[in-house]
Amino acid sequence: LDIGLTGADGILCPPMLARWVWNTYRVTDDIALIKQAFYPLVNFFNRWTEQDVDIDLDHLPEYQDERQTGYIHFPTFALGERWSQNALIQFAETPDLAAHLLSEAQALIAMADELGIASHELANRANGLKALLDGMWRDDLQRYAYRDRDTDITSKYVEILPESPVPERLDLNLALDQPARLIFRLIGGTSTPPRGAIVVSGVDYTGNQVSETLNFADKNWGYGFGTSFTRTIFSQVETIQTEGISRIFKLAGHTVDYSRLDINSLLPLIVPTLEPARRQALVDWLMDADHFNRANGITLVSAQDADYDPSSKQGGGGVWSYWLTVIGESLIAHGQTDLARQFLQKLLNAQVAVLKEKGQFFQFYHADQAQGLGVSGSIGGTVPLYLLMRLIGVRISKDRAVYIEPSFGWDQPITWRQHGVTVVRSAEGVKITFPSGHAATVENSERLQVIVEPRSADEQTPLTPDHDAE
Repeated sequence: LDIGLTGADGILCPPMLARWVWNTYRVTDDIALIKQAFYPLVNFFNRWTEQDVDIDLDHLPEYQDERQTGYIHFPTFALGERWSQNALIQFAETPDLAAHLLSEAQALIAMADELGIASHELANRANGLKALLDGMWRDDLQRYAYRDRDTDITSKYVEILPESPVPERLDLNLALDQPARLIFRLIGGTSTPPRGAIVVSGVDYTGNQVSETLNFADKNWGYGFGTSFTRTIFSQVETIQTEGISRIFKLAGHTVDYSRLDINSLLPLIVPTLEPARRQALVDWLMDADHFNRANGITLVSAQDADYDPSSKQGGGGVWSYWLTVIGESLIAHGQTDLARQFLQKLLNAQVAVLKEKGQFFQFYHADQAQGLGVSGSIGGTVPLYLLMRLIGVRISKDRAVYIEPSFGWDQPITWRQHGVTVVRSAEGVKITFPSGHAATVENSERLQVIVEPRSADEQTPLTPDHDAE
């Protein structure tokens, strides 16, 4: 756990460890796991309250790098890409981070209750995070949305300057309906950014006259293209003055658009206490083939976004096992196993087709065609076994105990072999064959059942825990 706090470059890892540990405990009943992990996980959770990741100290921290989201090609934030907006993620509050933190708090509370530890402070934190997440819901969009760190406004796209030769001075006197940060795009030249700058003057969101100087000599400059992002939140843009930039370059500018739709707007589905109406609205987005429900599963960016690319080459998209697992698990938890199965089956069909052709798995998959993409042989692109096991409701431990969960979410009989044990499960029941040849048949039940290989002929009764399955 201590190793998992930060990556090799010092960037804080996303907060999803407590949820993982709690879900592992629910599968294994390994109380030693949560005893050992609880306090380190609380420390990790508290680390996300410090000011280097929560600049405005509103208890809703910000990512400091787009890599922390797990995907660097979201069209709102992808840096150095011509097709992307190139917004800086550390100036935004994101619904996925809010949802992860709330889910962490709820997992820690569950662990504390299991261990008999007081959880009042964690409960207060969870209530606060739920209120913050609620503040990111947009009735007009019927979903959650990104918003500015300092104003809590989900600003939309407003053109400040159409792409045109760099002017020496431009008088705009443009009042914005919503205060917003600005992004300027410089096009031309080669791999070396120009040394000049632009000066943007106007009125900030507090009503003060401001002037900010922007240059392009940073990591956001690629070959013949670069962006620069204002720290100032403008309510009115009065003038743009250029200094030392040749007119062979072209300049364009617009407000930051935080209303763009990607999977992060839907990740609050992982929150158990989400209101039913909001949950259904997010599920509706998932099910819409014009947005996320593609041929191979759940894609990461709405297919209606201008920078959607089903291959994730010149835009955001593709189908990734991790996100499908996270969403699928939340669907199962709320009784929507059929939908989770449909999404998983789509991915499995693509994986099988690619495996037959290429003989290996890939990091991710084309959203609409049977193509493996990214790193070949990547473990991240294998069959999401955890989600599959949750859907069929079968777990086989190393000591050959078979756990049969109440739900069976597959649409046909399925055979699972592990640790020498073969389990065939269908809607009618479960047949188990142990390595010794002993077989047991049990009916599906509303309770968790544990079946172990008997040591003698009179020890063939399934063992049922005293507690109901979670």
